[in-house]
Amino acid sequence: MIVKNIPERAEFADEVQSVICDNCFEDYIFELKQDKHKFTMGLSDILRCLKFAEKQGAIPKIDSEWWIKVDSNYSL
Repeated sequence: MIVKNIPERAEFADEVQSVICDNCFEDYIFELKQDKHKFTMGLSDILRCLKFAEKQGAIPKIDSEWWIKVDSNYSL
């Protein structure tokens, strides 16, 4: 795959918030930064990225029992 105009890479800003909210859909929110711009990403999005990387063969296969447990908590 050839990708043009790849945006600048974001880095983990060492900030994690545990969300305690009955109406929220994330247990954890991770803060990322790109230069001076900061933004957040929820744990469920990170898990979806991990699942995609696994399907693409970028990481070793993860045990299916683990994915079942994760899916029951995060509805991937």
